[in-house]
Amino acid sequence: MRILLPVILLILALVIVSVSPSNAQLKPPIKCLQNQLNELGFDAGDADGLWVAKTEKAAQNYQDKNPSIKIQAVSAESAINWCRRIGLTNPKLQKFWPSKEVPLKLKLSNNLSKSQIKTLQKESQRTLKYLNSKLGFDLAGSITIVSSNEQQELEKLVRTEWPYPTTEVNIKTIINSYCYWNYPISGFAFDGLVVLCVGEELSSGRSFSKKELRELRQTLVHEMAHEAHFQLTGYYGNEHSAIMYRNRGPKWLFEGLAYAIDYQYGFPNVSIKRKVEYFKERNRMNSTQLRDSAEWGGTHPNAFSDGASFAGHLLYRRAGLHSFRKYIESVGSGDNSHVAFKQTFGLSLGDFYAEFDKLSEP
Repeated sequence: MRILLPVILLILALVIVSVSPSNAQLKPPIKCLQNQLNELGFDAGDADGLWVAKTEKAAQNYQDKNPSIKIQAVSAESAINWCRRIGLTNPKLQKFWPSKEVPLKLKLSNNLSKSQIKTLQKESQRTLKYLNSKLGFDLAGSITIVSSNEQQELEKLVRTEWPYPTTEVNIKTIINSYCYWNYPISGFAFDGLVVLCVGEELSSGRSFSKKELRELRQTLVHEMAHEAHFQLTGYYGNEHSAIMYRNRGPKWLFEGLAYAIDYQYGFPNVSIKRKVEYFKERNRMNSTQLRDSAEWGGTHPNAFSDGASFAGHLLYRRAGLHSFRKYIESVGSGDNSHVAFKQTFGLSLGDFYAEFDKLSEP
């Protein structure tokens, strides 16, 4: 989430009920993988989107025959990553990507004005193109974007599209926690779903101002960057938080990545030097606080956001914006997050923390 994210994954972990491989969100990537494996001559069974032993065995046989392709262990949750990786290896098989059929599914409130709906449609397409074409994420999964300027209606829309079994009370809790109606735009992302909350300032239905349009663009690219992270490392449902921190890397890196991308998207003509200076001035964290927040989320959310943004921009300055995709792909290939970090950014995580402290000094 772009605004006050740090506790989102903890609450999501608390409110989502148990997940099984038959969940609707997992079916399209599983079906994609089954179709790909069958076309390659590995019998994955019927392409029905159901995770069965035959599908798993076929994927394991594929990996045994193609040892040069590094990828995380196969499972229903990692099928989205496998679907993407096989398609990149054999472009003809990209025809099975869910994104080829429906790249974006927009569920927009009727309470939004025609002008607002048109803007949301245009900017959603523009943002996806930026991530795929400019940053090279090549997303295989379809993304659903839900938006409303009215809380009860948004709850209804989100409940309809939520990727895993949950309850009305749980959805209400999530919306209350992560929609800030006094902001023009706020939102969050979770396993194929991006939720945009249109604030009170836009409830009259007027068009987005220039500043609000930039905020919309930054929020969209920020949340879609999170979705890119999910697609390249797997959809894990109620295990999302634990899996992410164990396999994907620290929370500040996950968030700092998205902030670096969204500030580049929103302010493309501002130099990376100036952005680093800006977040250095805002940062109030040391490396210990940054590291601890990755595990416990115990710092004030604004302090976390500024610290993560400063760290993310330091890495951007060191290795370029495309390095974030390189890091995510490395983790998605099965590399340990510490190994992936050093290979991508050229120093160990411990050395980066030391550098963070040194560069945080006045």
